[in-house]
Amino acid sequence: MHPILSYILALIAGLITMMVVNLVVLSVLMQIIIPEVGVNMEDAKDWELEYFAVPFMAHALGSLAGAFVAAKIALKEKSGIALTIGALHLAGGTTAVLIIPAPTWFITLDLTMAYLPMAWIGWRLAR
Repeated sequence: MHPILSYILALIAGLITMMVVNLVVLSVLMQIIIPEVGVNMEDAKDWELEYFAVPFMAHALGSLAGAFVAAKIALKEKSGIALTIGALHLAGGTTAVLIIPAPTWFITLDLTMAYLPMAWIGWRLAR
């Protein structure tokens, strides 16, 4: 397989994996930890810590899984492909931060620890 084709396939598979894991973790954990319907996002600053654990875990596990899959598929430049998955997820997370209200401590933790570091760990696990 041509390396460029493997990069494209790795990025597509990594992005799909990242999005599916993010969605599944959010859906499942929201049902377990936050069972009440109609949580008001405007009251996010008053939430308990477990409410913030759910999106953080979804973002971290999504980046980890997406980077792992992408690094496994790519023939070369595995670290670059894995970190690209993390960077694209970080771009989406940064956009979400601008739309969804959250405390500053959570935004800082999420943007600095859930995306690129977890993508790096995903790449390391794929080696």
